[in-house]
This record gives sequence, C-alpha cells and structure tokens, in this order.
Amino acid sequence: PNVRCEPITCGRPTLPTGFSIVSGSRSEYSCGSEVTVACSDQQRRGVLSETIFCNSTGSWRGISNLRSYMCITPPSPQDVTVLATTATSATLQWRPPTVYPSEVSWYNVEYLQVDGDHQDMILVTPGNSTLVRAVVEGLSQDSQYHFTVRATYKSIYSSDSSPWIRVDTISTASLAPTSVQVRTDYSDKSRPASTRVSWQPPASDSVDVISYTVEYRTASPVVQPYRNQKSIAAITDSSVVIHDLQPYTQYTIGVTAVTEQGHSIPVRQPFTLKSVRLRPRVPATPEIRMNGTHLFGTLNASPDIFPFVWRYSVRATCDESDSVNSLEDGDHTGVIQCPNVDAIVLFKPLATQLESSPSRQLEFMVDLVKDTRLLPGRQYRIQAVARTKTRVSSNWSSAAYFTVSPGIRPSSNTSGTNSP
Repeated sequence: PNVRCEPITCGRPTLPTGFSIVSGSRSEYSCGSEVTVACSDQQRRGVLSETIFCNSTGSWRGISNLRSYMCITPPSPQDVTVLATTATSATLQWRPPTVYPSEVSWYNVEYLQVDGDHQDMILVTPGNSTLVRAVVEGLSQDSQYHFTVRATYKSIYSSDSSPWIRVDTISTASLAPTSVQVRTDYSDKSRPASTRVSWQPPASDSVDVISYTVEYRTASPVVQPYRNQKSIAAITDSSVVIHDLQPYTQYTIGVTAVTEQGHSIPVRQPFTLKSVRLRPRVPATPEIRMNGTHLFGTLNASPDIFPFVWRYSVRATCDESDSVNSLEDGDHTGVIQCPNVDAIVLFKPLATQLESSPSRQLEFMVDLVKDTRLLPGRQYRIQAVARTKTRVSSNWSSAAYFTVSPGIRPSSNTSGTNSP
C-alpha cells in the first residue's frame, strides 16, 4: 500500500524452503501486486500466512521476513560432545545448526538418568561463538545419563541431536586419596603437640588432583580451650604436619582430594596423640594447714594445662641447712644431706581423679603419727610437680613449710602405705 510504482514488474518470488504461494500465482507481476504465501505443510498452513508485495525496485517487500524454520523442523545442533564429567556435573559442547544459526533464541539441553527417575532440562543462551558450551550440575554420582540438545527459534524447536550422548558421572570414592596414615609418635621439638599426616594420590590415573584439604576435630566438642574442628586447605604435597593438638585426646582426621572431576569423599582416620614431649606448667604452691597430728593440703591444678597433666605428685623434704637421720624399719641407717628428693611422695592422683574434680582443687592429707619418715622437730618443705603420661615433668613448685612438733612421735610400724 502507498507504494509509488513506475512501470516495472517483478518476477516470480523465490521463497525459502517450506513456503509456497497460496493465491495470486503467475509468472510476472506488476508493481504493487500482492501475493499470499504460507507453509507448504498443510498442518502448518493455518498457523502462518504472510502477504508480500512487488515494489518499485522490482523486488518483493516482506519476503526477507520469511524463515524456513517457520514451516519445517529446523536441523539440530551439530557435533555434540562431552568435554568433562565430575561426580555431580557434565560439560557439553556443540556447534550451532546450519540453518539461521544467528537467530537461535536458546538451546534446550535435556537429560535423562538411566535406571532412575531424574529427568530435567536447562536453557543455554547461544552467544556469538561458533562453539557453545554448557555445564549441567546437580547430577547423581556414579550414574549414567543420556543427553540431547535442541535449538529453539522463538517457539519453534529443532529436532534432537542424534544420537543421544551417554554420560557416566564419577564416583566420589574413586577420587579419594589412599593410604592415609597418622603418626601418633611424631616429634617436633619446637612444637611438641604435633602429628604428621600422609597419604597417597587417588588410585585412578585419570583423576587430576589440584590440591588436598585436611580437616581434624576432637571426638568431643566440649574439649577446651581447643576448637572442635579445624581445616588446612590447598595442600599440594602428600603430607602435612598438624600443630597445637591436645595430647591424650581422640581426634578424627579427614583427607579430601580436590580434583578437576570434583571433590572426593573425605577419608577419615581416628587417632590419639600419645608420644608428646611437652613440659607441663609448674603447679601452684600447695596450700597447707596443721590440725593436731594431721597435715592437710590443697593443690590447685591449672586448667590451661589440663589434661596434658596425667598426675600431680607432692613431696616433703627437709630444710637444706639440716642433716637428718633417715629412719627405715625403725632403725637409724645413716645420715643423708637435705634436700632428699625421694624423702616422701604424699600424693599421686590419677587422670581419672583429675577429671572428676571440676574445680581442679585436689586435696591431700598426711597422718604425722603414722608416717615414720617425718622426724619430729624438723622443718619440711612441701612442693608439687606435674607429670605427663610420657614421664615429662614440670619443675617443682615453690615451697610451703611446716614443722613436725617435737611432741609427735611417728609410729615405728612401716608395714602400711603412705597417706592418703
């Protein structure tokens, strides 16, 4: 309409594949003539019908709007391949279809789990590249899938890519490191509470390892002051030393491989750090009081070194300026110089007793009458020491002093054991 025509004619229009002239068919057309075209397929003819015009340049106006995919099923994307798979994803690549590739609105990637009920689809924008890639995530590990890709032109779908592509996802167990070992007897002089963890790469040669992650946690979350769980990431070697652990505490350690195919399952190994050369802190000075023929004492166990300490011991030694007779079986057997570090051990609480004392206040008592090794009239020093299971001892604490009254005569019966 409203075309200013000269005495010019248009030849018979050349229509895209799938179209044909419905009305006004002839060999030659004058300027301004109209021709109705539609899909040759009778089932699609009612869906699409267009009118084209012969214009003053001798060409057909409106014919450039016609696309063959409007009337025929367009071809599918080409050369669909699988580039990579992980335990839960697959990466696909394909070439655009040969018909109007620039007019593809999007691609439909459809997949179906074999022997399963997982069926889904994702939409992929085409972009400007001659190759299109898509990563499909959320797959199940150690499973088989079939994939197909279809191109979509507005609301018109291409045929499926043929044949359907088979994808086998990887089992995360096959990505896991092997031969995980924990050295509970590892020794580091500068940081004694340490252990070395070592492992071997995954058994499969096709697994491309990027790094490893090691996590470790105590068996009980209430252990303080240590955190319940820590991790060390981006380890490129096949071993790592973990510092600042808690001796005699059970841990669970897990090693995970970070690979090109995904993260493996963690390989877990329980262990308890035993051989540790960690010197405990010096205990506080014992608090003592006399009550008649008995000596009572209290020792405050330091919470910040518990439970490094396996037991505390308390000794009584005579003053350094004295020389005293040692009494054994009621007889004078000789003269020894003070201090006598083996003079008497008053107190040896076991680890179970330490754990049963929430306040960490440990009490001891000495019967001055029954203990034959304490001499009347002599001044003694009371000191405490902390020991670990590996027989590493702290220094002796500062001393508290007491004097056995001259009126107290220890019993000569030595068949019994020391107090308490």
